[in-house]
Amino acid sequence: MYRLVFLSGSSKGHRLTVEEGDVVIGSDPDCHVKLSGESVRAKHAVLEQRAKGVHVKALSEGAPLKVNGIPVLDVRLTHSDEIDVGDVRLLFQTPIGPEPVLKRRRSKFHGLTFSAVILILCVQLVILAGLFVFWRVDPIPDAAPPPLTAAERAERLQQRLLTWSQQQAEQPTAPFRYIPEWIVTPDDPGFR
Repeated sequence: MYRLVFLSGSSKGHRLTVEEGDVVIGSDPDCHVKLSGESVRAKHAVLEQRAKGVHVKALSEGAPLKVNGIPVLDVRLTHSDEIDVGDVRLLFQTPIGPEPVLKRRRSKFHGLTFSAVILILCVQLVILAGLFVFWRVDPIPDAAPPPLTAAERAERLQQRLLTWSQQQAEQPTAPFRYIPEWIVTPDDPGFR
């Protein structure tokens, strides 16, 4: 949809709103927009609605057609362009509103890239799950036993001496030479 505002000629000040389709401009009675002027041809120009916008195109050879003062044969119009059809000037206006939303064209590899990213994320999740399941965390070691009292140390020493004397009794051939070190300094951390 666009609007034409007549800036000169016999229809000066009039406005014409075009909803759709092509509009032929000229002095011929069969034209959609009939203009009167010395340099206006029978079928002078056409306004065509194309995919990328509205274009103005000269229909007859040698017909003076200018957009913003520049001679043209076929050009796309933008808001507030002034079209000179012979000696008649028109103002081209587009409705002011939100810009049309253009869809981004996706490449052929867009789906493939998306699939590859999803696959990589899945592999990472499987690896993390495997690490979580098979990861062995050593339990926190128990606290050191409390130190032994003097009575407990004496009792343990007595039990070890008794065990040692029984071992010596079972081996009568071995002479009594020394008291083994394990009786005096046991590897028990509370005994030291």
